[in-house]
Amino acid sequence: MGRVELKYVVYDPSRHGTPRWYFRPPNPQDGTPDEKGNYPKKLRLPGEPGTVRFSQAYTGFMEQYHLTPSEPQNGAPGTLQSLFKTYQNSPEFKALAPATQAQRRRVMNVIQDEPLKLKEPGGKKLGQLPLNRIDEQQLLAIRDRKSDFPEAANHRSKMLRKLMEFARERKLIEGEPERALKNIRRQTEGHHIWTIDEIQKYFAFHPHGSTAWLAGMLLLTTQIRVGDLRRIGPQHRRGTEIRFQVGKGRKMASVFIPAFFAAQLDAMRHTHLTYMVTEFGKPFASDKAMSARVSQWATQSGLPHCTAHGIRKAKASIAAEKGATEHELKAMFTWNKLETAAIYTRNAEQIRLARQGAARIDWGEILGTECPTFVKAEDI
Repeated sequence: MGRVELKYVVYDPSRHGTPRWYFRPPNPQDGTPDEKGNYPKKLRLPGEPGTVRFSQAYTGFMEQYHLTPSEPQNGAPGTLQSLFKTYQNSPEFKALAPATQAQRRRVMNVIQDEPLKLKEPGGKKLGQLPLNRIDEQQLLAIRDRKSDFPEAANHRSKMLRKLMEFARERKLIEGEPERALKNIRRQTEGHHIWTIDEIQKYFAFHPHGSTAWLAGMLLLTTQIRVGDLRRIGPQHRRGTEIRFQVGKGRKMASVFIPAFFAAQLDAMRHTHLTYMVTEFGKPFASDKAMSARVSQWATQSGLPHCTAHGIRKAKASIAAEKGATEHELKAMFTWNKLETAAIYTRNAEQIRLARQGAARIDWGEILGTECPTFVKAEDI
């Protein structure tokens, strides 16, 4: 067991090797004598450094002897940064998908290097924040530093919720300070949903058989994520089924392409393990690189506002409007939650009911003239 760099704390294991920490005051006479009238030269600290019991006892002894606590350094036991390190070395963190690990690691690195007090940018860092000082207000303050960027703020909330659950399981904190962390509602619908005209415009511009055309067809017919687009290849396909490991959740999933596209794939020559390759004959290096290339192809076809994820949303909207159930959508798009599918079925139902209600209006009666009826309510 390594030493702990805290003022007046000494590590003194038992003769059997049991870890023990003691508080050794510089002036024992400033304290309280024991039953025999002696002033103890050292006092046992409960638990281990970083735990709530240890921190509370240490703080109590420092106050009892009128001592000034040492400022915790980044990475010192019992600080936010030490919790970050413990979490990143844990089995729970290593079980996450690589992309999720990288994202959470970035968030933690940014947080620990931010100033503890925004008015003192050159002062202590958030990484030095003692765990026993973390409460609901502190977590909300960390989240709200990104309030102008709701997506970034919500990433912080999600990471901090998982982090606090992890810390509580290991008895590093008490209570549930993460309960106050709610996602900030965004005033946007996210990625633009491609229209039918935009889809047709894209394929009219990019010639049949080109990489841009193939990317668009794979995204549209399989409704896969752009991260999976760069990974799938001929070895994943059996007829009209494409079975692959979903990159975001590491689960196996099957998607099905229409027979006409399966025939087109059969007619194409594939010499690589992935369908998507760069102009240099290599797979795309990252999800971001693949996403950026699809956006570039969309811009070339006169659709600068369209993205790869927008095609996926378009397919979900079309399927819902054609009557696909929430469970069917969940399976098609490999979603984890049924609530995601419900977003599209609700939108489709709203459109259907709005169209049906509008068709019930007798415009001839309102305008006082004969108007042609193009749609009957009972036909909808």
